[in-house]
Amino acid sequence: MVTKTVRVKTTTQQRQQIVAMATKEPTWSHAALANWATAQFKLGLPIDRKTISKTLKRANKISSISGYHLKRSRTTSTPFPEVEAALLCWIDKINASKMSLTQSMVREEASRIAQRQQIDLSSLIFFNG
Repeated sequence: MVTKTVRVKTTTQQRQQIVAMATKEPTWSHAALANWATAQFKLGLPIDRKTISKTLKRANKISSISGYHLKRSRTTSTPFPEVEAALLCWIDKINASKMSLTQSMVREEASRIAQRQQIDLSSLIFFNG
């Protein structure tokens, strides 16, 4: 019978804590870090040592992530960070004014921002969600 691999998901913030602990305790093995992380984050299943190795291998990238991406397990990069930054500012203003926000409003504003920044509109891709 084949056993199914069970994966433990960690957030970016948890991975940053693992990197910080590895820096603080350089003598700890990856297995010790895995045991610490499992206890620290109260995970139902133990974190695999390989997960710790991959996390430490990507330490520079993980450390540079901030903001709302910290609670995510996966992060994606945007092809137009300037458009996204301007759009997030606009969304914050709309939310602060207590106006309702629709998907079509966000798409229209993103298109306007892209035009102002002279970005080809055909290269913009919108996702639902």
